[in-house]
Amino acid sequence: MSSTRNLSPEEIAGKINQAREAQLQWRRYSLTQRVAALRGFWSALQAERERLAAVIWAETKKPLAEISTMEIDISGLLLKFFTRSAHRMLQDQAVPRPWVLPNKRAYVRHVPAESSASSRPGISLFCCRLRTRCRLCWRETRS
Repeated sequence: MSSTRNLSPEEIAGKINQAREAQLQWRRYSLTQRVAALRGFWSALQAERERLAAVIWAETKKPLAEISTMEIDISGLLLKFFTRSAHRMLQDQAVPRPWVLPNKRAYVRHVPAESSASSRPGISLFCCRLRTRCRLCWRETRS
C-alpha cells in the first residue's frame, strides 16, 4: 500500500498498457487457477488487515469497528461465496436454439472481462456485461 501522486499522461498510458497486458495474461488462466489466485490475494490482504483498516480509516474516517465488519469481513464473505460458486455459476450454459437451426447447439460462455482501462470504456463495459458479441463494436467475447 503506497501513497498516490499525480501521474503524467505518459505514465497513465503506461499503466493502462500494463492493465491490458495483465488482463490478457489473467484470461489465459483456467477458472480453477483464477479462484486459487483470488483466494491467495485474500490471504495476503488478511495478513495486512490492520494496515488495510488504517488506509480505509484515513480515507473515510469511519470507525475501525465498522471498517472491520462492514468493509473487510463483508469483502471476505463475498469472495468466499463467489469463489465457491464460480464453477457452477460460470460453466457453459446451453441456450434454446432457433427453430431454423435444429442441428446446431448454442451456449453462453463466460470469460474474464477486459481491463477497465479500455480505450472504449462504455462500450467495453456493455460488452462484458452481456458476455456475448457486442453489436456496438462487434468484438467477440468468447475465450
